[in-house]
Amino acid sequence: MTFMNSLSKSRAIWRWKSNTNPWANTEPDTWEQYSDIENYIIENAHQQNQNKVELDDFWIDFNKQIQINKQNPNKQRLSRRKIMDISDEHIREHRFAMQQPKSRYQSLSHDPFRSFIHNSRFNLISDDAVNDEMIEKAAHGIEVDGTKLNRK
Repeated sequence: MTFMNSLSKSRAIWRWKSNTNPWANTEPDTWEQYSDIENYIIENAHQQNQNKVELDDFWIDFNKQIQINKQNPNKQRLSRRKIMDISDEHIREHRFAMQQPKSRYQSLSHDPFRSFIHNSRFNLISDDAVNDEMIEKAAHGIEVDGTKLNRK
């Protein structure tokens, strides 16, 4: 895979057209960069000459150069690949400035840390069955949060 070409110091960057109506020509084109992990997945599939790649919420069809919403296949946007110089200061811009999905946090107390300490009481549990149950509950909680954020 040639995600990054060390000889030419370049990298493939994938973007999607983020205009409110991506098919209208009534405003200047606005393109948003996919996250680093999405970019890696997309480029890897592209390098393997796949016709399309699946991400969390959409497909990207390389032949038509479009992004297709999984929930509503009629919602489509243009997608494009651009080779950029590694020295370009904007390449890593979204890694640290990417807007995170917002999930409402509901605490049982005003101080979540104090509640955690109170509930755990610093006890180390040596019973494997209890540990397994706690791990299962933690995993279930992560799955529930992922579902709330529409992530797998």
